[in-house]
Amino acid sequence: MVAAAGVASSNAASPAVEPPPTKISTVAIGLIEAADPDRQRIARRFRRALTAGLEDSEAFSRVLPTAPAQLPADAVLVTGRFLEVNDGSEALRFLVGYGLGSPTLRARFEISDPAGRVLASFEEYARSFDGTGYGAHWNPI
Repeated sequence: MVAAAGVASSNAASPAVEPPPTKISTVAIGLIEAADPDRQRIARRFRRALTAGLEDSEAFSRVLPTAPAQLPADAVLVTGRFLEVNDGSEALRFLVGYGLGSPTLRARFEISDPAGRVLASFEEYARSFDGTGYGAHWNPI
């Protein structure tokens, strides 16, 4: 779910998965936030990219960019929290290379049904191995 511009490494921690109670045709994007208040911009960018990606995938009949007070019976709710965002060191990437100074990102996501039951929960870690300059910075699209 989390992607970086260019080459990236990623791994997900053991997901917990429950089968959905009914056929899912709607997905609503709930709260996506960053643990660090200074990183809310990254959470907002990810939210927009997630919404656009779900719409482009055509996997759901409807994608709700904000969750309504009452979810439809055929919906799931996606929520997430960026636990750690590290810009890395451009100087280390430029001078040393070999992955030193790479930016990293760790986030936790949950998918819930309308009753609030967690259907899936997972943690994602991503590390960018791009070089320096603008292309080396996080781009969740």
